[in-house]
Amino acid sequence: MKKVAIGAVLAIIIGTIGMFAFGGNVFSKGENENIDERKTVNSEQIKEMDINVDVGEVHITESKSDNIEVHFHGHAIDRVKKQIDFLVNQDETKLEVKVKQNNKFFTQIPFITSDLNSERILDIAIPKKVLEKLTVNVDVGEITIEDIDPKQMKAENNVGEIFVSKYNGNGLYKSDVGNIKLEKMNGKIKAQSDTGGIDINIIELTEDIDLKSDVGEIEVTIENDTENLAFDLSSEIGDVTVSGFDGYQNSTSKSIITKIGNEGPIIRAKTDIGGISVVSNQ
Repeated sequence: MKKVAIGAVLAIIIGTIGMFAFGGNVFSKGENENIDERKTVNSEQIKEMDINVDVGEVHITESKSDNIEVHFHGHAIDRVKKQIDFLVNQDETKLEVKVKQNNKFFTQIPFITSDLNSERILDIAIPKKVLEKLTVNVDVGEITIEDIDPKQMKAENNVGEIFVSKYNGNGLYKSDVGNIKLEKMNGKIKAQSDTGGIDINIIELTEDIDLKSDVGEIEVTIENDTENLAFDLSSEIGDVTVSGFDGYQNSTSKSIITKIGNEGPIIRAKTDIGGISVVSNQ
């Protein structure tokens, strides 16, 4: 029941903000016009990418070529479309992609902008092992990253979900309001959501994991055998459960601080409101 309640509150928050950022046509005026802009960048010199979007979805996948392909598309009424800047700039080894709507004062008032029926999607395809660092920052919108392997990755948004799949590296993920889901992961992970759950699937635990949610469940599953690891898990309001690990009896309490085997990676997880579950699927 507690998990359902947390999910319902989160859905209401995201849905309300999303309505004013993306959906509905109650207050829209004028016909929508398509947005369809593309840029292609030779990836040979690129080692770092910064992606900044004020409102919109960001999808990042592996490129099928040696180039970085950037596609900004969607629709908006003509007046709003003219206010949106789509920029791709290269400075030596760094590539910056930016989507920003001007006239920021009025963009905060949907009744004035009549922007309730717009859609903005930024698709980026990157060769798998080109980047050393990837930074993605979105004010309002979902972030999806799949099948790329920069040495460092940082994904943050104010409102919206973050989904990352098949990444092996040093990752930092933060959402003020939204769930964080990390699937088929390896490497060092730090994830924080002020209001939203954190769900992580780890192929092999080799580095420390640090997780924090003020309001939301934390769930961690580990696929391969892990003989040496430690736990530092606590919840102010919610149960903490560890199960499926050889050498440790399944346990549920308010906090679990222990280690299995010799010195190994540590899983740190803390919630103010919400349960914590760490399960081995070995």
